[in-house]
Amino acid sequence: MASTRRSSLRPISCAGERRTTPATGVSRTIVDVVAAPEAPFRLLLGSDAITGVEAELDTQREEIRAWEEISRSTDFSG
Repeated sequence: MASTRRSSLRPISCAGERRTTPATGVSRTIVDVVAAPEAPFRLLLGSDAITGVEAELDTQREEIRAWEEISRSTDFSG
């Protein structure tokens, strides 16, 4: 059943060219990604999302390296 709710975002026009709204662009991207043969487990939308996640991953890698010896010392050999 189609939704009758309308978005407050409207398409942007520039010199007679009709562009999509940010919401429409994101919606299309999500639909395309979900339909892809190998969709990602997490989809980062926007450069700021990528930058933030990369920074967090760098922090996690540093912590792993700092505690690697202790972490590996707990291996069970048996």
